[in-house]
Amino acid sequence: MTFDELNKVYIADATVLKDEQLYKRLYTGLDASRRAKADRFRFEKDKRLSVAAGALLQYALQIENIREPSFHVTSNGKPYLAGEERLYFNLSHSEEMVMCAIAEKEVGCDVEKKTVLDRRLAEYVMTEYELNRIYDLEKDSEQQEMFFRLWTLKESYMKATGLGIGLEPKSFGMVSRKDKVKVTPPVDEREFHFKEYFLNDGYCYSCCSLSEMFCDTMTDVDLGGI
Repeated sequence: MTFDELNKVYIADATVLKDEQLYKRLYTGLDASRRAKADRFRFEKDKRLSVAAGALLQYALQIENIREPSFHVTSNGKPYLAGEERLYFNLSHSEEMVMCAIAEKEVGCDVEKKTVLDRRLAEYVMTEYELNRIYDLEKDSEQQEMFFRLWTLKESYMKATGLGIGLEPKSFGMVSRKDKVKVTPPVDEREFHFKEYFLNDGYCYSCCSLSEMFCDTMTDVDLGGI
């Protein structure tokens, strides 16, 4: 299998960066733009997540033999690698987990900590079909699970298209057909594919890409050991 057929996904626990020496070591090893981004955050937790995401991306890129990446941002705010048109990446973080997807086609990923279902938020971002999928479930825990599954799928799609927050989340729905997720209506003629990862760790993880080949499992990276 060639690399362009496979979407690679990495995750890491950012809590290890509570160790001040480790935080400083990883921070120092990041490119200037990521250090500046971390510096702009007010709270230590947000700084920690920013550095953790940058370190995870750096680790993933080194595996692809990219050791001095140059980052730029599209007009829609999506970062990309200058001079590396063959490679796409995307980052996400929630609570204390960070996630990174690497591919040779457009890719988006999203991780979300499962919390109490906010019905007002659900009604603001979900289509009628999606709301029915959520509320047709009997148990609160099942509704919570379905909401965050749908939300991470939607977020990963919004990011993979390159539109990000410019795409209204309620303007499209995630529809399951024969064990596959489809977008209705799609934003363009491109066919995106989806993969969910289940770890039973209190988080939902989703990835979306123009490539239909996904790694079977995510690579869990110990940031203290890189």
